[in-house]
Amino acid sequence: MDTYKKHSIAKLWIAGAMMMAFFFATSALAQDTTAVDSTAVAPAVAEAVAPAAEAAPDTVGDLVLGLNTVWMLLAAALVFFM
Repeated sequence: MDTYKKHSIAKLWIAGAMMMAFFFATSALAQDTTAVDSTAVAPAVAEAVAPAAEAAPDTVGDLVLGLNTVWMLLAAALVFFM
């Protein structure tokens, strides 16, 4: 086996090991779940959700700003992955 194949196989193993470390690191850093009484949480969630529904963008300017942000993120992603 020539040195080019040895190096390319080694690079694939390193890349695979890094990908596996990234994939499984999220479960290692996840928070523990705790048991919560759902009847105590429901009113707090309802109060938190109500203002969010009222905060919808009501002007064309807000919608244009959001559309420009999405377009710029899409363009940046295309450039970075090119």
